[in-house]
Amino acid sequence: MTIDEIVKNKVELANIKKLAIKHCDSVSNSPLKESADIAKSIEIPNEDDKSLQKVIANTYYWLDSHEDVHVKGTFTKSIQENKRKIYHLDNHDSKNGYRSKVGNVKDIQEIEVRWRDLGINKNGKTICVIGVTELNEDYNKQVFDAYENGEIDQHSVGMVYLDMVLAVNDKNYPEEYKNWNDVYPLLGNPEEADSLGYFWIQKQAKLKEFSCVLWDGSNSLTPAIKNENMQTCDTCKTDTPNLVVDSGAIICKVCGTKKAEKSLLEQEPAAATQEDTTKFLSLIKI
Repeated sequence: MTIDEIVKNKVELANIKKLAIKHCDSVSNSPLKESADIAKSIEIPNEDDKSLQKVIANTYYWLDSHEDVHVKGTFTKSIQENKRKIYHLDNHDSKNGYRSKVGNVKDIQEIEVRWRDLGINKNGKTICVIGVTELNEDYNKQVFDAYENGEIDQHSVGMVYLDMVLAVNDKNYPEEYKNWNDVYPLLGNPEEADSLGYFWIQKQAKLKEFSCVLWDGSNSLTPAIKNENMQTCDTCKTDTPNLVVDSGAIICKVCGTKKAEKSLLEQEPAAATQEDTTKFLSLIKI
C-alpha cells in the first residue's frame, strides 16, 4: 500500500490490527552486555539462584516486523493492573494449562536501559520490559535446562492492541507527520523507518504473557540476562561473558564463532608461551 492509501484507511487498518493477539517477533542482536541499569533494575535476593531468571521481554522505541513501535507507557497500565496475571510461557503456548508455564513471574517492570548496553550504537536510553521468573523444573524440564545452560536468549511478548496512532514521513499529512517527528528521533533502528516511510505508535496495549522463543522475535532486543564475569575478547576487544567451547570451536559471544575460532585457533604454535596457554585454558574454563 502507498502512504496515501495507508493514511486514508488508517482507522480500518488499526481496527484490523486490534482483532489479533500480537506475538512480537524478537529482534536478535549480539548477547546482552550486563549493565548497571539492568543489574539494579529489579533486585534478586540471591543472584546465584539459577532458578531465578531475569529476561528482557520487550524493548521500546524499536521498529519491529509488525511495523509497530512501542513507546513509553505502552504496557504501564497493564503491568500496574494485571502484574499477577502476566505469565512466562514456552513459545506462546497456552493450551496446556500449567504445563505451558516455564515458571512463576515474581516481578515485571519497565526500566530505562542504555542503547549501548543492548549492543546498539546509539547514545541515550530506551525502555525495556524486564521480568523475573522463578523457573520450575516440574513445569518444563527441557526449558529449565536450556535456561540453566544459557541456550535461551530470545523472548517475545503476547499482547492485545488497545490504542495506536499512525506516523508517516510525509508533510502532506500534518497529524501523522507530527507523530513521526515525535518518535523518530528516539528510535534505535531509524534506518528501518526510513525504508518503510511509516509506522504504528502503540500508545497502549495489554500485556498477556512473555515467552522464550527459538526464533528472532519481532523485537530482537529481548535476551536472557546472565550474571557472568566479563572478560575482554582478544578479537573484538569487547568486554564479553566468558568464551565458550562448542564442538571444539572457540566462540566469543559478541563477535561470533568464525572470528573467534580463527583468532584463537590459527595462532602460530611457536608464539604461544606457557603464560598464553594458562590464560587460554582459564578463558574456556577447562
